[in-house]
Amino acid sequence: MLKINSLIVAVGFTAMTGQLVIIRLIAQIFNGNELTMCIAIGHWLFWTGVGSYAGSRIANRKLLSDNLLTIILIYVVLLLTSVNLIWILRHLMGISISEMVGLDRIFLRTGLLMMLPSFTNGLFFPALVAWVAKLNVHFPVNNVYISETVGSAVGSIVFIGLIVSGVSSTVFMTGTLSLLLLIAGLVLLNKRRSRIFIILLSLCLFVLSGQVVIPKLLAIRWFPYRVVEYRETPHQVISVLSYEDNISVFSNNEPLLTSGVPEIAEEAVHFAMLNHPAPHRVLIIGPANRAILQQLAKYPGTDSVTIVQNDKILDGIIGKYSLEMPDIGLNVRRI
Repeated sequence: MLKINSLIVAVGFTAMTGQLVIIRLIAQIFNGNELTMCIAIGHWLFWTGVGSYAGSRIANRKLLSDNLLTIILIYVVLLLTSVNLIWILRHLMGISISEMVGLDRIFLRTGLLMMLPSFTNGLFFPALVAWVAKLNVHFPVNNVYISETVGSAVGSIVFIGLIVSGVSSTVFMTGTLSLLLLIAGLVLLNKRRSRIFIILLSLCLFVLSGQVVIPKLLAIRWFPYRVVEYRETPHQVISVLSYEDNISVFSNNEPLLTSGVPEIAEEAVHFAMLNHPAPHRVLIIGPANRAILQQLAKYPGTDSVTIVQNDKILDGIIGKYSLEMPDIGLNVRRI
């Protein structure tokens, strides 16, 4: 039962984290709000339901149970491909930086990408029930349902913890799929050579994705910029890009700050400051680099600046890539 339940828990873990990763990526790629998230959830649930219904209508359940490892292999390939394609979907659609995209295009493109992995995800429940029943386990439906629920709950908690710690969604998804493949091979295969092959395949999948595929997709996504640093936080994806001699910081697909271009800082500061006859205290809601503070210091009456910004990782990156400058004589407080 431990071997049986470990595979079912791994399937539930992967299904839940796959759904969360896809929702998060779509929200990042399309500057998401509740509408883009609902589109992602709707596609996932609809095609998962279609897959589950199709699997339950297969007359010969032995077909599902005997090919459970094949279904898992197909699922791993399809989900990993969809996650990576979503990552560069704007580039594939020819959408420029900061361009707003209509819900019709988001709905169509994400639906096409999610259809096959979600359908395969739906096959798991009838396939696992048929597999457990074949092993003469009592109450196979109850057993599969409970174990999948436990896996989904654990997956949600682990996903939150790792994202808060700064782990990339795509790296996390690759690791989860590699683990599912490893557990499936150890549980479903009896020959030693076959198990060794699955172990090596899982390791290669994780290493190649992290060292080759993800960096290559980053370069494609941000071309003609050069990627200097990439960090994922609970709030956003931060990309530090260079073009010629300038460094730009992007949040998801929106430019936040650019070092070495004083015109951008001037535009951000002076339209607001000139609307006040004698500004003394300045409140900035959002990120601010040294170029912005330097422009604020040009107003002789200004003595303090309060910056409210809830992403500490972003604060560290802004400080790291801001240009050095002498003391500007302002009392700067960050909250």
